[in-house]
Amino acid sequence: MYDSIEKMSEFIENISFERALKGKFQFVDVRTPEEFALDHIPHSINISLFDNNERKEIGLLYKHSREEAFKRGYQRYIRNLGRLVRSIRTIKNNNVVVYCWRGGLRSASMTILFKLLGYNVFRLKGGYKAYREYIRNFLANLHLNPKNIYVLTGLTGVGKTELIKRLPNALDLEGLAKHRSSAFGALGLRPRTQKMFESLLYFELMKLNPNKPIFVEHESRKIGDLFIPERFFGYMQKGKFIEIICDISCRVRRTMKEYLPFAKEELIKSILLSIKKKLGRIKLADLIELLENKNYKEFTSEILINYYDPLYKYSIKDKNIIARIRNHNINHAKKEILKISNVYLRLWNLTKNLRVCLGL
Repeated sequence: MYDSIEKMSEFIENISFERALKGKFQFVDVRTPEEFALDHIPHSINISLFDNNERKEIGLLYKHSREEAFKRGYQRYIRNLGRLVRSIRTIKNNNVVVYCWRGGLRSASMTILFKLLGYNVFRLKGGYKAYREYIRNFLANLHLNPKNIYVLTGLTGVGKTELIKRLPNALDLEGLAKHRSSAFGALGLRPRTQKMFESLLYFELMKLNPNKPIFVEHESRKIGDLFIPERFFGYMQKGKFIEIICDISCRVRRTMKEYLPFAKEELIKSILLSIKKKLGRIKLADLIELLENKNYKEFTSEILINYYDPLYKYSIKDKNIIARIRNHNINHAKKEILKISNVYLRLWNLTKNLRVCLGL
């Protein structure tokens, strides 16, 4: 079976990830659902050649006998053939790129099957491993003009994320991470893996116009357990900071709206205990009492003032704040941000043209 697939592989055309991006291809990931969940090329479809258990079974066999592993793999492939054909036929795009871990037998077997079913199919050269290398290299060597980066900063609850979602040419890092970047940030969300975060970040960066203002929310290097790639984080640190402000009542309302639907008492208590050192014993006891009495409004106000605000004041030291905008009306705040960024963009272009004229 192995020899026959190897011979048929001679008729398989490989394609690089970079070249595949330029075409209108449907990526098909033939790895296990477990591998797919950790990371995959965004918008790819998972048609797994083997399920999680089958993959482990074949992997264990391979350690003892390569021939037995191939034999078992072939048996599982034949058994799964009906399911695979049904899944393939749901794909409407006739142009397909198939990938597995390293561009080996799994993707070869499925590429051949796609071909037999009439698809214009390629195998991804180097598989997922080569794709990951491409993403890592891109993020490590990213080139942006820090003068075009505008960082929305401000106390928790002022509406930074809401503004980011409405601004053009903006990057929602917390949305990509599925985490709000705080001790309570994972409430009601399922955070993504580091690899998936980087994959999504790459595709979002590719959508941005680097010659126009790029908007991003102020973050520490970590969003939950995920790290913002070092080079992009460096650009953020060099950007122009716009501070968003609003009064405490507005912040409390916005925070309660976002978090209250997921505020299970025992979970909140466990998070409070994890930040006990920052709160102090007395403040922790007060917060737990407010929580148990379901006094959510006062609880939210206290956690903002006594936990989040000191963290923010520390994080904003030495930052280049160019403007402060009050956010009591989201559309008005958006217009003000765009007005400020456009003024700076015109000044930058004017200065650049002047330097060219003067030969500097």
